[in-house]
Amino acid sequence: MTKRKADPVAWELKWIDQRTGKELGKSIHAAAKPWDDNIFAAAIEQFYTLNGPTAVADFLSTRLRHPSPPRALLNLVARLLDPQDNFSFKLVVERRRSGKSWTKHVNDAAIAEAILRSQQKLGRKRLSKKEVGDIADQFEISDAKVRKVKSQIRK
Repeated sequence: MTKRKADPVAWELKWIDQRTGKELGKSIHAAAKPWDDNIFAAAIEQFYTLNGPTAVADFLSTRLRHPSPPRALLNLVARLLDPQDNFSFKLVVERRRSGKSWTKHVNDAAIAEAILRSQQKLGRKRLSKKEVGDIADQFEISDAKVRKVKSQIRK
């Protein structure tokens, strides 16, 4: 009977606390580079266990802002957003708090631009009821909404 030699592990990955140098979590054994999505998933899973969801969100957002993040990281984020198989994590998109939405910000800015264009065209600050109505019809909103946005424009 012959003994088979096990393939040597090319990489052993482990989270290490930069302040103390203490090893955290279990080792992740990777056969070779480039690492596949599963290696990144295992690393994120341990990072989550060690530091919690806020740290994972910060870590991922920082890495995704790089000019060219690794393809495996992009695949991992896609996999987290749309988990298939028996993947143990998923990203959940939720609104942090109530308040003015981005859609409302963008729409109000467009209405304000239309108001300012109309004022410049007429050469005066005051708009007549007809002009307010025209802007309201253009954006399919009420006259009151146009007046409200006009009152919020910085003088």
